[in-house]
Formats: sequence, C-alpha cells, structure tokens
Amino acid sequence: MTGIHMLREFLNGPQDLSFTDEANDLSQKIWVALGGSVSGMQGIHWILPLRPFRLACYRYLPGWMATALIKPAGIFDRIVSSVPRSRGHDSEHALTAEPLGIESMLTHLTEFASRYQLLPHYDRASLGRLIESSREKRRKGCLRGILLRDQETRIAGWYWCHFEREGLAEVLQIVSPEHLHQRVVGHLIADAGASGATAVVGRLEPGLAQPLANRFCLLFRRAHTMLVHSRFPEILYAIHSGRAFISRMDGEWCLRFA
Repeated sequence: MTGIHMLREFLNGPQDLSFTDEANDLSQKIWVALGGSVSGMQGIHWILPLRPFRLACYRYLPGWMATALIKPAGIFDRIVSSVPRSRGHDSEHALTAEPLGIESMLTHLTEFASRYQLLPHYDRASLGRLIESSREKRRKGCLRGILLRDQETRIAGWYWCHFEREGLAEVLQIVSPEHLHQRVVGHLIADAGASGATAVVGRLEPGLAQPLANRFCLLFRRAHTMLVHSRFPEILYAIHSGRAFISRMDGEWCLRFA
C-alpha cells in the first residue's frame, strides 16, 4: 500500500506528463486504477533477423545444443545473406557516418521531428549525463550514436543503438526527415550486420512502418508496456495518435540500473 500511495502522490504532482515504458502487468493495473492509460502503439516492437539460424540457436535451444549447431548455423546464415537485396535499397550506401555529438542533436531535433506535436526538450547537461550513464551501465556490447550525412555533407539523420556482438542490436532512437527514413534505416541495418549482430530490434515508432514494410521484419508485443498519465487531453491525444516523439532513448532502457 505504501507503493500505491507514493505513486498516487507522484501522479498528482505538478508535472504535465508522466510515463513509464517498461511496466509489468501489476504496474499497469495500479497505474490505470489511478487514472493513467496504456499506450498500445508503443507496445509494438519489431525484429529484423540478420543471422536467423544463429539467432534461433541462441534464443530457443539449450546451451549445449546451440554450441554444437553454431557452425552449421553460420553456414546457413551466410547463404541467406548472399541473397541479392531489392533495388529499393541500392541508394542507402550514399550516406556517410560519423560519431554523433550532443550539439547536432540539440540543433536539429526540432527541425527533423517538426511533424510531431510533442517532442523531448533536451539540454546539454542532462543529455550528456543520460548518454554517459547509458554507456557505463551496459557491460555487454557498446552504445553508439551515429550521425549520417548525404553526398552534399548535409545531415540526413542519426541513430542511437546498443550493439552486442553475436547478440541483438537494440535501437534506441532514429531521427531523420521523413523522405530520408528509408536510407537511414538501411544504414542502421547494414551497420548492425557489419558489427556481428544476429538481429536488429526496436520499437515501432511513428514513421518507421513504411521503411520497415519492404524488409523481412516481424512484429511482436513485449511483456512490458508503456503507461502514460496527464491531466491535459491534448498531450494524451498526441501520444495515443502517434503524434508524439518519445523514443526508447527517453525511457527506462537508458535510466534503469542494470
């Protein structure tokens, strides 16, 4: 009861919006009972297998069996990766990559995400602490921010992704103008493949459906959900209708302790 009372007091606080994006079933029941709601759109995730046989070994087989089958799985994965891609992906290599800096995010986020009604308002100090905290807490793999430029050296977008060799590439944030989504997503997937990831996983954010439609992506609903609470109907409408830019970079993935 103490926890319920503390959550009630928190939701009655002066903030305009409260949310959590990795809530379990019990948290969801309490949150909804206290006047919050579930954002169904942010509960849908996508996965794009890069090495499907290796992924199946690691995820669904006992350890000893996965070890025994890892070499045959690698052979089958190389056969799958040799299948020619569709022509629609030929232009994605025109982008060049460089490390993503905080200044670029602060300068261009509002410009690239102007179609959304609700945006995060970063500042230099808090964004820097968030990124450094995420890098320190993740022991397996590495967190990388990649800035992409087109052939005229104009910024085409960026992404934050946690790469784990022979594991998952967890997409935390993708930002780009709408007409460049396809190329930015293509670069991300190629980068994950070159890093040795078995699959790319992300949340189905608004604007990603079309770039992912022509790729072998599977949609699934995670056990954890996103819960929102606000006393302003326009804020809730922006989130539930897909007009809010709230990435995993802004949620609990980067803030949790483990």
